[in-house]
Amino acid sequence: MRFPAVSADSAVVSAPATAPKAKEVVRIDCQSGQVKRVGPWVVPERMEVKVTSGHVMLDFTQATITHGTLRIDLEVRSGHVRLRTRPGIVVDTDDVAIRSGHVNVRAPWGSDGPVLLRIEVAGRVGSGHFNAGPPRRNLWAWLTRKPKPYAITAG
Repeated sequence: MRFPAVSADSAVVSAPATAPKAKEVVRIDCQSGQVKRVGPWVVPERMEVKVTSGHVMLDFTQATITHGTLRIDLEVRSGHVRLRTRPGIVVDTDDVAIRSGHVNVRAPWGSDGPVLLRIEVAGRVGSGHFNAGPPRRNLWAWLTRKPKPYAITAG
């Protein structure tokens, strides 16, 4: 088989980059371990998260958002679920039943800006915890008074 000769002056044509495609459903079943989605990842349309006694971290700060809403069906028995958000991500936990755990959603930037992603959380939290909000500073950043991630500056 012979290949055609290519000169150094010929242009290389590459295939066009395709947009990342989100899955319809992502299921996470964490029994006593740890599951993390950090860095660049594609946000699906819906997630089913079941935590028995482990920890689940979903970091949306570098995630690729392809849909306007994300539905999370949540069942936490005695573990922890943490969502790291950024400005433009709104977390709605109105449909979460709490038994003896707690649900905490922080949005220090307010709701004045455009909404990139609306996360609708539904399900139940037994004796576990569900937290959503921006990443926190570590002890060294707090001691050296480094600015908070996504800090609101006076303009």
